[in-house]
Amino acid sequence: MKFCAFLHKDAKCKEIFALYCSFVTDKLIFMKNGLLALFVFLIPLFSLAQKKEKTSIEVIHADEWSFDKDVGEDITIIRGNAVFKHDSAFLHCDSAYLNEKANNLDAFSNVHVIDNDTIHMWGDRLHYEGNSRTAVMYGDVKLKDPTTELYTDKLFYDRNNGSSYYTTGGEIFNGDNILTSIYGYYFTEEDMLFFKDSVVVTNPDYVMKGDTLRYNTKTEVVYFQGPTTLVSEENNMYCENGFYDTKNEFAQFKENIIIYYDEQILSADSIYYNKAIEYGEAFRNVVMTDTSQNLEVHGNYAEYHRNDGFSFVTDSALAMMYEDSDTLFLHADTLKTYFNDSTRQAEQLFAWFNTKFYRNDIQGMCDSLSYNFADSIISLFNDPVLWSEENQLTADTIFIYSSNNQISRMRLSNAAFIISIDDTLQFNQIQGRDMTALFTDNELRTVLVDGNARTIYYLRDEDESLVGINKAESSNMKIWVEDNELKRIAYMQQPHAPLYPPDKLAAGERTLKGFKWLDSDRPANRHDIFVRITEEIQTPVSESDVIPPEPAIPDTTGR
Repeated sequence: MKFCAFLHKDAKCKEIFALYCSFVTDKLIFMKNGLLALFVFLIPLFSLAQKKEKTSIEVIHADEWSFDKDVGEDITIIRGNAVFKHDSAFLHCDSAYLNEKANNLDAFSNVHVIDNDTIHMWGDRLHYEGNSRTAVMYGDVKLKDPTTELYTDKLFYDRNNGSSYYTTGGEIFNGDNILTSIYGYYFTEEDMLFFKDSVVVTNPDYVMKGDTLRYNTKTEVVYFQGPTTLVSEENNMYCENGFYDTKNEFAQFKENIIIYYDEQILSADSIYYNKAIEYGEAFRNVVMTDTSQNLEVHGNYAEYHRNDGFSFVTDSALAMMYEDSDTLFLHADTLKTYFNDSTRQAEQLFAWFNTKFYRNDIQGMCDSLSYNFADSIISLFNDPVLWSEENQLTADTIFIYSSNNQISRMRLSNAAFIISIDDTLQFNQIQGRDMTALFTDNELRTVLVDGNARTIYYLRDEDESLVGINKAESSNMKIWVEDNELKRIAYMQQPHAPLYPPDKLAAGERTLKGFKWLDSDRPANRHDIFVRITEEIQTPVSESDVIPPEPAIPDTTGR
């Protein structure tokens, strides 16, 4: 067919046509029923003209008819209010050359084509082939159907299937969307537009730019391939594959995705987002960054709930909190971040189940944890354990207070216990109902014990020789520490503090009730936070159990 011949003259149009064929193939693959019927329907898409009976172009009206051998022996010159008819199409123009033998015509000035009462095309000049039912319109070209308007300076049009394309730049208006590109292909029967090279989609809410794009004029869904950017007042986005439903405001982005929200950045292998309900999902290799809070959260599945003001990450979840001189690495089964609705800055971070963290100067583990960005308070719940230098701290609940990115104090609530190793076999111990530990330059300096205070302290001389073992009890205590060694203890309210010679205190008496040395669970580096605390062998969890399935891509035809 001549229209197909048009395509093969231009390499870009070949590429666009191949893209369309790929789209048709996708439809065959994803249809569950009626495959044979669909196949039979699509195969004749470009052979309809062969089946149609050839008809001649008719002259309906003209003010003047003439012949001029210099123009052509078979040419009839038509002038003044010319009207032609071919099958169901009508052509209006100021003048034309009609070749009845070849069944074609050239129309000039104020050209207007009406095809099937639904498609209108205007231009300055037209060449039409009646046998192949194909046309080329030149000048200020406009094509209009019930949903779409197309503008260009040269348009190829095929009446057999209502398709058209341009190669010199075009602009299309559909609903609230304006689409421009260098190359464009419009299938009216499929309600599908294909664009290539310098593609721009302009909407009141965003501007999308890319290399290759498909657009369904009925559903108003944009499908993009290759490097694509989307810029709006709220965010900037880059990806290389996906779709965006402009009518229902939901999208799916794939391949090298990165989204910028002011000071927040999100990247993942795949992202689904529904703007109408302010809900999003991210799949695999998820990274959520808040540059204002120096926070970065990783995982393989994430959800974003804008209306409820939170997001959460799971499956290999990792949070990194950057500070001036160090970074805190935090892992848990689930990490949940609450953010400010207006600024989107992170305000609180929660970690649940199998929580572990590592920083050079402090490490810890617990069942659950919360971090408040406003006052830098870390709260550890359900059997927390902290390690700072040579000290191990445990309690039912532990609160860590920081100032200028350094630990200033800790509060150990209920069943408080501090252990520091004296040598390979001996441990200094402090126990009480509640404790407050005070730090200077991230080093433990003072411990205040409130209620049921007990200590075991190995007293050494200047040569580090063991002098005796102090085992004391008091209602309250104040303990001074220097270079991670107990230097002095002040007992308050009914103290009992005997000093035992080393050989007079049995091994079983050298630990306080509840003593547990958990150094084997201590993370030695950032990677150890992923090591499970329990020795139980857990059943492997498949990806499908952890990560919900990705939303299906909607039907491109809208049918």
